[in-house]
Amino acid sequence: MRGQGSVRGRPVKPRLFLFFGLFLPSLLLLGGCASTEKPVALTYERFVNATGGTGEVYVTRPPEKPDASGSTGPTGPAMLPGGRLILGKSRETDADVVTRQSVTGWIADALAEELRAAGYTVRVVTELPRGAEKGLKTSIQTLSADQYSKALTLSTVVEIKLAVEIWRRGDLLKTLTAGAREEREGFDRSSEPIRQTLQNTLQRVMQELIPDVVKNLR
Repeated sequence: MRGQGSVRGRPVKPRLFLFFGLFLPSLLLLGGCASTEKPVALTYERFVNATGGTGEVYVTRPPEKPDASGSTGPTGPAMLPGGRLILGKSRETDADVVTRQSVTGWIADALAEELRAAGYTVRVVTELPRGAEKGLKTSIQTLSADQYSKALTLSTVVEIKLAVEIWRRGDLLKTLTAGAREEREGFDRSSEPIRQTLQNTLQRVMQELIPDVVKNLR
């Protein structure tokens, strides 16, 4: 009959208990942290009071390009398995800031909403129709949403820079660029500060872009 604290009749060394008791939980904890994510919703509310738009304008909404490099490309942020897009990093918990929504769609829809309010009939498309009277091709140059711990508070930093090509009757007329950076600090550690800061930053980008777009489409 085997005694307690033995395996196959041999005593278990105390060092094995020490290893499993102290180091194994730490390894499991580290393994869990590696896959931590902070999901965020992408929202937009009309912000620009532009007028003078007439006629029909096409706005491109290219699909996200799957990319495992972790960098932002012309068609948006890097894509993870399952369609999640990496927007940045929450340094406090080492979590990826991710969204399941289309980032290019978010930007195209914001642009379309502002242009409709300015007086245009807007068609959102994957590619501009050949010879379209008025068309806009959008591309993302910079898009990041990060969080940093500052003692008791959490700082949310968002940066967005876009390029918009203006096309008339099949010819490239002009390329506009606009960007904005916003930082907000607070105690809220949920995803809400990221959502709000992303929306505010995109509104500021649209505030810079829309008047020039309307001017060049006339």
